[in-house]
Amino acid sequence: SYWDLRNKDTNLIPSMVDAETKEIKQEFMQQYGSGIFLKLLLHYYYLTDDPEILSIMKTYSDSVIEHFWDGKTWDYRVNYDGIVLSKSIEANFGKLDDALFLLYELDPVLFDNTYQFAKLDYDNSINDELVLENNLVIHSVKDDGSRDSPQSMMTYAFLINQNLAVRLYHDTGNTMYLSDFHEFYDSLITNHKHQF
Repeated sequence: SYWDLRNKDTNLIPSMVDAETKEIKQEFMQQYGSGIFLKLLLHYYYLTDDPEILSIMKTYSDSVIEHFWDGKTWDYRVNYDGIVLSKSIEANFGKLDDALFLLYELDPVLFDNTYQFAKLDYDNSINDELVLENNLVIHSVKDDGSRDSPQSMMTYAFLINQNLAVRLYHDTGNTMYLSDFHEFYDSLITNHKHQF
């Protein structure tokens, strides 16, 4: 299985493997790839109730938090040996945050810390406007907030962060999550509307 290809010291997986030879083609994993892998495991667990999958999700989520978290947000790319390849903050971080929220919903005792890290990442990235300019997401920024790529607004970044904003509003009752996202939404419409 793919999990068997993990680094046994870090419990991180590579992002690309040759399906026939099992040769590792890319040793790094993106923070959003980690979120996708966790969601795949989660959906498989919903279908099977397999306790081994639950154990893998716990081990992997702990490893992702340990190796991707930089104290404020997620590093973008980390090699499966645990060495940070890119410290940039990439705007697709919502996939990992969403997966961590879902793990917490599944079992808040087993996944007791996942909610905290996902909320911190969202608050530090979106609500502190680290990845925003003109209320639009910058595709990639450095830890100091300087641009690492042009301002852009990817549709998937909007949709994923919408889920997080609504979840955090429901959980906290803090209207800041809705008002900030409303500004984000208005900027999306204003700056990306199509004329036919």
